[in-house]
Amino acid sequence: MSQRKKLTGVQVHGGKLRIWFKYNGERCFESLNLSPSDANQRAATKLRAEICEKIRHGLFDYAIYFPDSIKVTKTQISESLTFGAMSDLWLTGQAHLAKSTIEGYRKTLNFHWLPKLANRSMNGITYTELMAMIGSIKFKTGKTRNNSIIPLRRIFEAAYEDDLIPSNPAARIVYVKHQKKKPDPLTLEEVELVLAYIGEHYPPSINNYFEFAFFTGLRTSEQIELRWEDIDFRRRIAHIHRAKVRQEINEHTKTYVEREVELNSRAFAALARQQSQTATQLIFLNPNTNEPFIDDRPLRRVWTPVLKALGMRHRACYQTRHTFATLMLMSGVNPAWAANQLGHSVQMFLNTYARWIREADKGRELSKLEFVLNRKAAEPSSVIEVKQQSNFKKCANDVPKKEQPLVSGCFSSTFLVEAAGIEPASASTPPQALHAYPVLLV
Repeated sequence: MSQRKKLTGVQVHGGKLRIWFKYNGERCFESLNLSPSDANQRAATKLRAEICEKIRHGLFDYAIYFPDSIKVTKTQISESLTFGAMSDLWLTGQAHLAKSTIEGYRKTLNFHWLPKLANRSMNGITYTELMAMIGSIKFKTGKTRNNSIIPLRRIFEAAYEDDLIPSNPAARIVYVKHQKKKPDPLTLEEVELVLAYIGEHYPPSINNYFEFAFFTGLRTSEQIELRWEDIDFRRRIAHIHRAKVRQEINEHTKTYVEREVELNSRAFAALARQQSQTATQLIFLNPNTNEPFIDDRPLRRVWTPVLKALGMRHRACYQTRHTFATLMLMSGVNPAWAANQLGHSVQMFLNTYARWIREADKGRELSKLEFVLNRKAAEPSSVIEVKQQSNFKKCANDVPKKEQPLVSGCFSSTFLVEAAGIEPASASTPPQALHAYPVLLV
């Protein structure tokens, strides 16, 4: 009994013949509504060969061969789909994002991409063309460039996922590395100078605002929408769970994480003084209008002249937040607790403020070392032996023999070495024990 020859590109599916072929980089399957007889299989093979030949020469028309195929509809849509239409469709699907984010995407599209691409077919835009466009734009920073290409990449990605384009020309557009701006906080002395100047030249509510900002580290968007109902005066805690961004009140923070900020004495004092300044549910109002803050522009109009008048270099008003973070670290606060106060993850907090963590640790660890050195120098029982021969006597501990000159130190352990650092021994420390450590003479 002879076996039936297997025909390439022809399959039996659901009791009917179907063929497959590659078109526009995609494997396409089309049913022929034919029973799997020998004659029908030969006819299917011939049809497939004809289609493949036309595809090879760019003459294949999907609608002629398979007018009822769903791919015909998609092909017709993709050929008529413009970048402008796809942009509108994509933006409509971003309603879950913050309004400020959507507006940012819309502005980027209107400014950079729609003027040149709005009426272009999505199928006709190439990777090289997109890269040429990006290269012709003088972005201020690498971060600005990256933010500008986010909507561009996502629009093409959405079209590709919907099978409206055979390939994604934006998939290989990469984000460039850029140097993130480091925090530029004020020192505590500078903070006091700023607050003193504001207190002399501006309304009390402005002074209260900035003192609260300096000693809580709230984001501007969080502080201008802070309400009296968010304050637990008994526990001295501020409940942070909303923000105002671009005139819109969001019932969530930037990171979508609620937090409780424990109010220190300076922050609590500013809050207590502010009680006599406002009679509304909002704690801080624009003193020029006695209305809620729309954005941070009124605050910047205070901040910038104050720094200039005091001869300090210009920094963004947001540095009040960085100032509180570094003040906490330099005071020896646990970084995990500090991160929670600011609404950061611990990892982000460590990455952002690593320099101040090192500086804060440096002084404490060095003081521990200095304590050990001073105690050791004062002990008369300390002994240092220098042995130049290879066979030397062991001290209290077993020390392996070496062929090089060694220095072994015998000293009384009236201090303890712990994982967290070096601490003096307590009164309950066991009697002195001798230890010897070999040191290679170089």
